[in-house]
Order: sequence, then C-alpha cells, then structure tokens
Amino acid sequence: MLFLILFCVCFVTSVTAADYDDTIELTITKDDCLINICKSYLEDSRNWKEIGRINHLKDYNLIRSGKKLCIPVRLLKGVPADGKVRFIKGDVAVKYGKEGQWKPLALNDVVRQGGFIRTGKEGAVEVDFADGTIFFMKPGTNLFLETSQVKGGKHLLQRIKLFTGRIVTKVRRATGRDSRIEIPTPSATAAARGTDFRVSIGAEKSSTCEVLQGVVDVEAKRKKVVVREGEGTRVNKGEPPLKPRKLLPPPSPLAIQSPIRTMPFIIEYERVKGAFSYRFMLSKDPESKDMVREGMIRAGERLGVSDLDDGVYFLQMRSIDEIGLEGPSSMPQNFTVRLKPLPPIVNEPTDGASKKGYAAVFSWLKVQDAAHYQVQFAKDKEFQRPLDEPKELRDTRYEVKFPELGSYYFRICSVADDGYAGVWSDPVAFTLVPPPAAPDMEQPQENGKELNLRWRSQKNIPSYHLQVASEETFNSPFIDRKVDKVETTIPRPENTGIYYVRVSSIDSDGFEGSFSPPQTFEVKHRLWPYGLGVLGGVAVILLVIL
Repeated sequence: MLFLILFCVCFVTSVTAADYDDTIELTITKDDCLINICKSYLEDSRNWKEIGRINHLKDYNLIRSGKKLCIPVRLLKGVPADGKVRFIKGDVAVKYGKEGQWKPLALNDVVRQGGFIRTGKEGAVEVDFADGTIFFMKPGTNLFLETSQVKGGKHLLQRIKLFTGRIVTKVRRATGRDSRIEIPTPSATAAARGTDFRVSIGAEKSSTCEVLQGVVDVEAKRKKVVVREGEGTRVNKGEPPLKPRKLLPPPSPLAIQSPIRTMPFIIEYERVKGAFSYRFMLSKDPESKDMVREGMIRAGERLGVSDLDDGVYFLQMRSIDEIGLEGPSSMPQNFTVRLKPLPPIVNEPTDGASKKGYAAVFSWLKVQDAAHYQVQFAKDKEFQRPLDEPKELRDTRYEVKFPELGSYYFRICSVADDGYAGVWSDPVAFTLVPPPAAPDMEQPQENGKELNLRWRSQKNIPSYHLQVASEETFNSPFIDRKVDKVETTIPRPENTGIYYVRVSSIDSDGFEGSFSPPQTFEVKHRLWPYGLGVLGGVAVILLVIL
C-alpha cells in the first residue's frame, strides 16, 4: 500500500508539473534560497511561491547545489523579440503608446513590442519574427502587439490584442511546444502553440477562430474549448464559445480560359454542400498577400470580375458556413488578363450610317500602344461570312471601294509590337445606297458669242456640277461651276476644235453622283464675216477700175 501511495504521488506530481505552460529545467550551481534564485530568473520575483509549489519544495530557504527546478516559461525574464516587415501594401501605420503619433510603416521596418498597428481599407502587412513566426494583417485591421518576448533562449511568447479586422497567424514549427501566441479579442481569447490559424472580429464584436494546422484553445466566459486542425468556433460577445465544428472544404474554380480578353468576365466554380456563401480572393501572388480584389458572394451567385489591369492573377476561394466560419483556401489558380491594346474608337462611319455610292472612307483614333491595325468587312454582324481576310494598316484612315451596294459591317482591332491582337471593336453597320443619277446632256446650242448648255432635270436634285474641257480627261476644265438650274450659258470658245461637256447631280445632303458621259461639240471658223469683207473689197476695186 505504501508503494502504491508513493507511486500515485509521484505520478500526480509529474502530471501537475507538465500541465503547466512550457517549462525549462534549471540546475542550481551553488546553495541558495528560492527568493534569490527567482530574482535572477523570473520576470516578477514575487512568483517564487508558485515555483516552490510546482517543484514541491519543503525548504524554500535552502536549495542545494545540483538541484533541478522546473520553471514555466511564462514566468521567466524575457528578451524583447522584434519583428520585421516583410510585405506591405497600401496604408499601414504604427504608433507606440496611446498618445504616440501614427507613422507609416515601410518594407523592412522593425516592429517592436508595445506597438499599435493599423491597416487601411486596402492595406495589408506581414510581420516576421526570427523563429519563423509571422502574422499577416488583412485590410481594415487594428491590433496591439502587447507582448513579444523570447524566454528561456528559444521560447517566443506573444500577446496580440485584436480590436478590429482579421489576422492570420503562422508558426513555421508547427509541432512542439516552443512558442505560445495569445490573441485576445473583445469577445474571446485564442491561445495556440505551433499552429496556423485565423482570428477575425465580425459584427457586434463577435469572433471566429479557424484552425488550419495544430491546436488552439479558445476561451470566453470562463469556458474553454479545444479547436483542432480543420475545425473552427464562433464566440458571440458575452457568451461562451460554440462547440467546435468541422470547416467546409473549398470550392473548386473551373478552368479559366487564359488570357482574359474582355471585361467583365464570369468565373464558374463547383458548389459546396452546406456553404452559405463563398469568399473569393484575387491577388498578384499565390500566397494571396498582394490582394487586388476580395469579397463574398452568396451560394448560387455568379462570380463576376471586372476592372482588372493587364497582368497575371491568382484566384483562391473559401466556403463559409451559416455561422460565418471560413474553411481552407482552394489551391491558387492563375490566369492572365490582357486587354491591351484596346480597339480604336471609330470616327467614321457612325453606326447605321448610309453612304452613297460604292466607295466609303473609314477613320479611327490612334491607339498609343498599337503597332498597327486590322480591319475587316462582312455582310453579317457576327462576321461568319467576312468579305476577305483582315487587312493590316498603319494609318488611321482607309478608303474602300465595294463591288456592290447594300448593307455591310465593319470592325477593327489593334495589334501590339509582339504581334498580339486585341479584341475586335463592336461591329459598325453601314449601308451603301445608290448615288444620284447623272443627268442626260442635250446637244449644246450656239447662240452668237455664247453656247447654251442644257440637260434633263432630276427629281429631288437641287443643284448640279458642270465641267467643260478641251480634252476628254477633264484634267484642266476651263468651265467648272455648280448651278441650281438645268441649263446655263457659257462664252463661245475662241479657239476652234472639239470640246467636251459633262454634268453631275448633287443631292440635298451635298452628295455628288458620278458625271454623265462626256458630250462633245465642235467650234468652227465663222465664214460669213470673212466672206462679207471679201465681197466688200471686191466691190471697192471694181468701182475704182470703172
């Protein structure tokens, strides 16, 4: 019976010592009293009685050389453990002391114990410590690094008060009992050793804790629950923690066709049973630090994305259950967005315009990062039946003659220096309509020193364009005028020979049709004045002779 009692006492003593926080074993090198020993090694020497109880000392006044004492790490004197900013984005500031001034944080800045840190609406910061422990503050987070110390040479003890927002804590050494991290919130305290977990503050100061690796103790209203890997709990302010529950698996985004060429675009994903909503995270890195877009969508909603610049992005998603617990993130899925070069803005023709005749002019604004352009025409809006292959142009103006009148569609895209063609512009519809017909010319009539020119009138034609030239090509017409009648008078040409005349119609829109076929007329010598002079001369001679 005596042996059994001694065994039980030893067992209870061992368990009692082990049940305290992480401990170190201290070997006494010379005879001393417990108070002096505690003054040398404890942060608060007034805890000497607790050391005596833990080690079941009978005599506190004399500790023999060679005696081994078990001392909780939390009671040891600590050396401040500073962190260093390893990633930062947006507005992040720090201050020391409640009355201190906020100062912006920068990459590689040192963060010390006693610092208040805040991130702006789009700010984020990661702080690393020498043992591999890190904490990552999401946008809109405020915390106080109350304690950050190394005790016993290797034990990192931290106490981080979280006022608002979300924090992700990771300890590289995910097993063992080297580090202890406590994160008090307005509603609960989460304590962990060697783990990877998230703590968030939600509406009405409620807290959530999700454990991705290791074990976390969550305590509130004097009730503690153990949250293991793959579990989470919620604590409403003024209430004890809810029973831990299993986190939902992440949704699987379906394959994204890369590159994304237009905005907005839709990302499809597989739904998760039991998910109330989903969190999506678009970042420029697979660790989701450099966040570009983050938000939540309800179960069943489509995930639409817009307003992204050209570049490579990573998408991760999480499932959220009905009490707000978020599961692990999906594997990062990368995709590329390339919208540039953008299609040019088309100046002419305007959509739905009518062009008279077989020719049309197309013009557009210059795109800065375009090396050249491609244009294409079709009879259908979908360009299933293009008239020909896309033509490459470097100018911003292009004139085309079409084989027939009718309705057509035009589109254009920009091409970058590397040969990448951007998206096509929206189709521009236009119609080629018949031009005003050329009037038929009548034979010119000579009237003394003038020529009278006439042509047949055209319906709804207010004016005409008349040309007279001495050559059939009309390169240098000596008469080139616009008239509003179907006849006009011109001076009789002084030189004899063949002349050409033609006329075109100008409609009320100012559009001029083609010229009529050239009509010819001949200017001859005038015989009667010369003949009269000869007869007069003969008469005078006869009179003189007679």
